[in-house]
Amino acid sequence: MGTKRLPHVFADSAAETPDAAKFNNDFSHVNMVPWNLVNNGDFGKWANGASTAPDDWTLNGAGAAVTRIADSVYGSYAAALTYGTADSYLYQLSAEQNAVKGRTVKAWCWVKCSAPNTARIKVSDGVGSTVSAFHTGSGNWEFLELTHEVAASATALALELHVIGSGTATFDGATLVDFDDVTGFLPSLKDVQADIDLTALAKLGEDNVFTAGNTFQGRVTGNGAAANNLPVWRKVTKTYANFSAAAASSTITLFTLPALGVIHQVVIKHSTAFTGGALTGYTVSVGTAEKNNKYASAFDVFQTVDNAALQSAVGGFVENSGSGVLITATATATGAQLNAATQGSVDIWVLCSVLV
Repeated sequence: MGTKRLPHVFADSAAETPDAAKFNNDFSHVNMVPWNLVNNGDFGKWANGASTAPDDWTLNGAGAAVTRIADSVYGSYAAALTYGTADSYLYQLSAEQNAVKGRTVKAWCWVKCSAPNTARIKVSDGVGSTVSAFHTGSGNWEFLELTHEVAASATALALELHVIGSGTATFDGATLVDFDDVTGFLPSLKDVQADIDLTALAKLGEDNVFTAGNTFQGRVTGNGAAANNLPVWRKVTKTYANFSAAAASSTITLFTLPALGVIHQVVIKHSTAFTGGALTGYTVSVGTAEKNNKYASAFDVFQTVDNAALQSAVGGFVENSGSGVLITATATATGAQLNAATQGSVDIWVLCSVLV
């Protein structure tokens, strides 16, 4: 089977579910889902206009013409190719030439034509070529296909769509695949279900063990916030309007920390300075209703915004074991009341988890 393109080959280890040998045998990626070796085979992309060659394809032949039409098998469009004064064809050179040297490729395409012995498809590799049977000229969509052995010394790999005589033929669903990759054994659904617990592929259970050999790409999200024992950053953004009050101080709720929640760290950084009216100072702290600076002391958000102007505070506190606790932000103004502010925005990140 064509395992050379498998995106990941599993190895037997405690970190991998299910058993690697069974998975690789039953789920050869390329065995079940070969990919097209040419691009834009459904002729959906025509960046240069409806009367020029579709994207990734080249028009060849004296007097040949091509037009985008809506009569298609796949998607919205197909390519209508009209004969000029010589063999007229659309072709595309595949970038997979070296990968398939000495291998078998298969090509197919849906073709519509009203003239017999006029339209067909072809694969060439710079050394030899193979053509399909002609369209019968029925005026209906017909499925044309061919199989080609790519020479070990191939210098190219091209799929060609030909009109060799007077008239027009329409092509859609042009496909070229590495046939060696799709001729291996395919298990039945019953075989697969007997070998593998499919539910294990959909999620990671609590008994999974990860080793140094595992690599994670991107971020790991723990149900969005503190829903499990994996510490997760929560970001909350507040503006001057959220704190506005006819008072020098105002406390608002950021979120509710679940029972047995742990606050590990808090970072405060403003993106717009809090200013306006007669204000001479403006700070923001993070804590609880009982102690408004428990997790982060008052940070100056009146100062000029700067990349280095931020506060990071380490927590490590475990809150109530029986019920949730409100995590709060408190704004304090000097020189005027909070409602004098006309601008200001602050980001507050909280790293939290839950004991299990």
